[in-house]
Amino acid sequence: MITIINTTPKVYSQKDFSQQVSLFNTQSLNIKHCVGCLNCWVKTPGLCTQKDDMPNIIESVMLSELVVFIGEIKVGLISSDLKRINEKLLPILMPYIGLFNGELHHQKRYEVYPDISLVLIDDDHMNDEVFEINKKIYERLSLNFHGNLRFAIKDDFSLGGLRHEINNY
Repeated sequence: MITIINTTPKVYSQKDFSQQVSLFNTQSLNIKHCVGCLNCWVKTPGLCTQKDDMPNIIESVMLSELVVFIGEIKVGLISSDLKRINEKLLPILMPYIGLFNGELHHQKRYEVYPDISLVLIDDDHMNDEVFEINKKIYERLSLNFHGNLRFAIKDDFSLGGLRHEINNY
């Protein structure tokens, strides 16, 4: 299964994709900001104490082989909407640090983690340097989430590039 998390204002539907995907258009969901309380590690291990729609996304992410993040660039970096989703995935990790591939990272809460991918909507203002910086951030994020960055692409709102990547997955 593939989970697609769309943080752009453009709304997509299941029929926009040929394969079995679980699609979340976050603009229409109630996703609260992480407040850094760390209750997801201490009080309610694996669960955020805030009541919002994030548990549905986390469940889909952990049942997937691939998670695709769709977002826009704002002031050279991913949008705050996409950053919020990334932060709210913290409960899938343990608070403990371990050595992985010669680096310190949070230990796994679960046995298997999905690979991740990044689709940045290109508004003709995203230069190659900005794209590469954000791609590098997601390479690091994939390490923290014990997976791989499967692909990172620039695309437009039609998502032709993403459909091509999914069909070749």
